[in-house]
Amino acid sequence: MLNHRALKIIPILLIFSILANAQSGKDSVYFFSQNQNLIDNILFSPTFSNANRLKSYGFLQLDFKRENGGFRRAQEAYSINMPKFLAKGFNILGKFRIAGSIEFNNSSEDSLANGQKNNLEDFTTFYPYANKSGLYKRQNYIAKTSLSYSTLNNHIVPFINLDYQKHQSSGTVDPRLSSNRFILKVEPGVNLNLNRHSLGLYALVGKADEQVSLGYKNDVYKTSLLYPDRIHYMQYGYGSSVIKDTSNVYKYDDYKGFGIQYATKFKDWNIQFATEYQLLINKNYTQNKTAPNFATVATFNLNTINGSLLLSKNNSINTDQQISFSFTYNEGYDGNLKTSGSLNRVNYRVNALNVSSGYRLLWDKNKNNAKELGLNLSYTQNDKLDLNQAAGLSYEQLKIDLSGTLYHLIDEQSKFKISLKPYFIAPINTTLKYNTNSITEFIRNVAFTDYYYFNSSVLGGEFSTEYLTSKLIKNQQFGLYCQFDLRKMLKQDMRNDLNPTFVPNGFRSVFHFGINMYL
Repeated sequence: MLNHRALKIIPILLIFSILANAQSGKDSVYFFSQNQNLIDNILFSPTFSNANRLKSYGFLQLDFKRENGGFRRAQEAYSINMPKFLAKGFNILGKFRIAGSIEFNNSSEDSLANGQKNNLEDFTTFYPYANKSGLYKRQNYIAKTSLSYSTLNNHIVPFINLDYQKHQSSGTVDPRLSSNRFILKVEPGVNLNLNRHSLGLYALVGKADEQVSLGYKNDVYKTSLLYPDRIHYMQYGYGSSVIKDTSNVYKYDDYKGFGIQYATKFKDWNIQFATEYQLLINKNYTQNKTAPNFATVATFNLNTINGSLLLSKNNSINTDQQISFSFTYNEGYDGNLKTSGSLNRVNYRVNALNVSSGYRLLWDKNKNNAKELGLNLSYTQNDKLDLNQAAGLSYEQLKIDLSGTLYHLIDEQSKFKISLKPYFIAPINTTLKYNTNSITEFIRNVAFTDYYYFNSSVLGGEFSTEYLTSKLIKNQQFGLYCQFDLRKMLKQDMRNDLNPTFVPNGFRSVFHFGINMYL
C-alpha cells in the first residue's frame, strides 16, 4: 500500500492538473444554487456526469469560520476558529474522466470539555474523557479522486474512486489529548449506459487506524484525585466508564459496502438517485500491534444506509425547479470485555435517522433580477442506550426553513446574490434514562447537558451574500462572500433532578467569509 506522503501528493498533482485544464465561461453554473447542487452531485459520479453536458469544472476557495455561543452540546467548544482551503473540479479528456478535490482545515476550539477524542463522528465509544475545559487544535487533510474510462461507445464505463483522510487532534491542558487517525476507502465500479438510462454499481472497501493517548505535564494532576476535572475516565458506552483505566487506545478499522447510482430523464425532469450501504468494523486495543499481549478488548459495528434523490427541471428559458430528498440511517452495537465481559455480548446500542426534503423554484433567470424561493423540511432521530448503566438519551427533532434569494446582474462582468433563510427547530420527543444510584461523571457532565440541548425549541436565521466579478483577471470569475447564521434557544423546561455541569443557553452564531475562484 502507498505510504501517507504519496497519498497526499498524488491527489494534489491530480487536482491542479484538472484545474489547469478547466474551461471558463460557465456563469450559470457558478451563480445559481440549483446548478451548484447538480455539480456537487456529479463531481465524483461518472453515472450522473454522463447525463450532463458540462465537460469541465474548477473551483477554489479560501474560507474562514468563526463559531461561538453558549447554546451548545456538552462535547462542543464554546468558540471555534477554522481557516480552510478547498480545491475541486473535474475534466473530460478524450475517453478519460478525471475528478478530484483536496481540503485543508485547521481549527482552534476553546473551552472544550469532555472532548478528548476526534470530532469525525458521534457513534463510536472506547475513548478517554475528562471534564477539564481547554484549548484544542485539530487538523484535517481530505483528498478524493475519481478516474473513469469510456469503452464500447460509452456503453460501459469502469471507474475507481479513492477517499483519503488524515486527522490530528491535540489538547493544551492536562490531561492532554493526542489523536491521529488515518482513513482510506476505495470504490471500484462500473457504469452502464443505454439510451437515456445510466446505472452505476460499485463496491466499497477501506481501512482506518487511530492512536489516542492522554498525557500530563504536571505529575500532581496525573496521580492525585484532588482535582476532579483533571481525572480522566474511559468511556465504554453511554454511561459506562472506568476511572484512569488506560491512557492509550489503538483502533484498527475495516470498511465494507456497496453502492448503486441511477440517472435518467423523464419528460422534462432530470432524475438522479443514489444509495449506499457501509459497514464499519471497529476494533479497540490497549496495546499496539507489536506488543506480545496484543488482543482485542472491544469491538463496535456500525451499519450505515444512505440515499438521495434529486429531480431537476429546466425546460423553460426563464424558470428552473428542483426537488431533493435524502436520508441516512445508522445502527451500531458494541462488544466489550470491560462492560459485558464478552465481545459477543452487547452493552451499548445506537441508532440514528436523518431525513430531509426540499423544493426550490427559480424564475426570471435570464433577466437582470432573478428570484428563487425554497422550502426545506428535515427530521432527526437519535437513540443511545447503555444497558449496563441503564442509561440512555433519545430525541426527535423537526426543522423547517424557508429561503429567499435574489440574483442581480450589475453588468456583463459583475453580479451579486443575496439570500435569507429563517428556520425553526422543534423538539418532538426527548427522553433521558439514568439510574439515580449509579450516576457516572459521563452521565452528569454529558448526558444531562445534552438532554437540555435537544429538548430546546430554537429559532434561527441565515443570511448570505456573494459578489462575483471577472474584472480582476480576464475570463476568471472571483467571488467575495460572507454568511452569518444565528440561532436562539426559545424554550427550556428545567428539571429539579438534574445537576449538569452547565446548561445550554442563549445564542449560537456561525460566521463565514472568504474568496471563491471559479475556473
